[in-house]
Amino acid sequence: MTDLTTNEQAPIDPAKHIFTLNGYLMLFSLIALLAAAGLIAFGIIGGYEVATGSYGTRTEIVKPYWWVGIPLGLLSLFGMCGFKVIDPKDVYVIQLFGTPLGVLDKQGFLWCNPLFSVKKHSYKVKNFETSDLKVNDANGSPIIVAAVVSWKVTNAELVEYELEDHTVFFNSQVEGHLRNIVRKYPYDEVESNSKEGDNEKNRNRDEAVSLTLTQSIEEISEEILNSINEDVQKFGIEATAVNFNNLSYAPEIASAMTQKQQAKAIIAAKKELTEGVTDVVAKTISSLDKKEGFTISDADKSSLAKNLTLMLCTNREADAVINIDK
Repeated sequence: MTDLTTNEQAPIDPAKHIFTLNGYLMLFSLIALLAAAGLIAFGIIGGYEVATGSYGTRTEIVKPYWWVGIPLGLLSLFGMCGFKVIDPKDVYVIQLFGTPLGVLDKQGFLWCNPLFSVKKHSYKVKNFETSDLKVNDANGSPIIVAAVVSWKVTNAELVEYELEDHTVFFNSQVEGHLRNIVRKYPYDEVESNSKEGDNEKNRNRDEAVSLTLTQSIEEISEEILNSINEDVQKFGIEATAVNFNNLSYAPEIASAMTQKQQAKAIIAAKKELTEGVTDVVAKTISSLDKKEGFTISDADKSSLAKNLTLMLCTNREADAVINIDK
């Protein structure tokens, strides 16, 4: 969907993990080193007595190694910067002076080289809810569509080194693919074209868009999911689910389309009623013809068919009419 899409995977080894040490062991060691540095700096350890005076009657403590405590203290304080607490599903991308080294994804309290620069990512599933998008469906009718897409990072190094902002990239991909897929299908049904010359074209089109947005949500959602993953998986991201949370006609045509659907429902009901009435009338007249000892003229048949049709199709109860022949 974007210019970032390429056919080649970035040459980054996702399996390289950084060597670490137990955090509690290193914490104890660095605290001990810091304490030793303080003892040396203040002469508590590393000093010795020297006799002074003309006859050696006085002694004083000499601390020739007090300066050693300074670098030891600085080293222990610098080592304190290497502690990392890694929560479940969290991962750190490690660099050393701009050189990619690998990832740190062990859980717990760990220690690594303080010179490493780290960027934190998470493998937890996230949700992105699109805004309401106005799209023309396959029939050209404007509709409003919005969806919630669940996604996660699968390769932290690709995300870190290939994308400037992976969240913005993924969001733009979702909206682009959502528009492209939705416009391929009609909202509720395919509109036929009455021109004879376009029969073959219409037949092919009907086969291609036999699915509808209102009745084929699962199939269309799966197609959107696969379309998104084709572009984002090569960058270490995977969409896991697509669910529509808004799918309706645009406000400017919503009223007209509602009336159209109502009219179609009324026509379908009338058609079914008419077919049923026709069958009842035909069977009634046929039964009278076959009844032994009973004859009915064509004029009576026509009158009976008309009266039965009116009686069965009307919404009111029929009033009996008795004709008395003179």
